[in-house]
Amino acid sequence: MPPRIACVYFLFVLCLGAWGCSSEDPPSDEDTGPIEKPCEGYASARCETMNRCAPALFAIEHGDLDACRSELRAWCVHVGHLPGVRVGAKAIGACASTFRSLSCAAWQARRDDPFCDAPGGSLSVDEPCISGYQCASKACYLDAQGVCGVCQPTAGVGDPCRQSMECPATSACVGYHCLKTMALGEECGSGRPCAGQLLCLSGTCQQSPALHDPCIENTCNNRLATECVQGVCEPLETAATGQACGLINGKTVYCGRGTCSSQGVCVAPVPEGRPCQDSSGPTCLQPAVCVDGWCKIPQPSMCQ
Repeated sequence: MPPRIACVYFLFVLCLGAWGCSSEDPPSDEDTGPIEKPCEGYASARCETMNRCAPALFAIEHGDLDACRSELRAWCVHVGHLPGVRVGAKAIGACASTFRSLSCAAWQARRDDPFCDAPGGSLSVDEPCISGYQCASKACYLDAQGVCGVCQPTAGVGDPCRQSMECPATSACVGYHCLKTMALGEECGSGRPCAGQLLCLSGTCQQSPALHDPCIENTCNNRLATECVQGVCEPLETAATGQACGLINGKTVYCGRGTCSSQGVCVAPVPEGRPCQDSSGPTCLQPAVCVDGWCKIPQPSMCQ
C-alpha cells in the first residue's frame, strides 16, 4: 500500500474509534446540565397542581403559591446538587410536565414520590447520605435530627420503609412497611390500603370528594384537610400566622403554613440561620432542618 494511502487508511480507522473524527464527545444518556431553571418550572407545576386539586391541604401546608414555589425550588436545587444524585435537568423537566398534565383524579391516586419515579443515585448500601435520591435504592434512613443517614438495601413489598418512593411500583409506605396499594374501584381494607389519597369506603377504593362537594357516606378526606359539615366537604378550620390555634371551643384549629406553638399561636416557618423548634415552632423552611435549635441546610460535610 502506498505511504499516502496507508496514512489515510490509518486516520480513517482512528476516526472510527473516535466516533467519526468528531470533536464532540460520544452520545451519552447522562442527565446533566444546569438545574436551576428546570427546578423553577418543577416547583411551579407541583404547587399549582396541588392548589388546583387539594386547595384546603395546600393552604395548610404552603399558604400561597409564591411561598410554595420558593420553598420547593430551593429543595429541588439542593437535592439535585447532592453527591450521587442522578436526577438532572431532563428528569426534573419531565416531572414538571407530569404534574402539569395530571387530572385531579390521577393526582389523588398517585403515590408520594417528589421527583416522579426518577432513578436512584449512585451510592451503595451503607454509604452516608442526606437524601434517598443519592442512594441506588432511593432509601436513606436519617438520624433523629433528620440530617445524616445511611443508604439501605432496596425494599420489597412487606419490607421496612420511611417514604413511599423507597417502595416498588404500585406499593406505598404505610405504617413504615411497603404495602401493595389498591387502585380506584378495587377492594380495600386492613393490609390493603388505597393508593394515594383515595378513600376506602364500604370496602372499595373511591375518589375523595373535592372541596365543597357532597360528602360520601358522611365522610370527607381529612388527609386533604376537609371535613363533612352539613353534608358538604369543607376545609378544616385554619388560622394565619399570629392567630390563635389548637383546641378552641372544643374544635381543633390548624395553622396555615406553620406550627401551633405551646402558647397556642400560629408560628410561621423560618429560613436557614434562624432559631427553631420542631415540636412547637418555628419549624424550618425546606431544605433546612432544625439541628440543635437552629435551621441548617444539610450538607455532606456534616455527615463525615
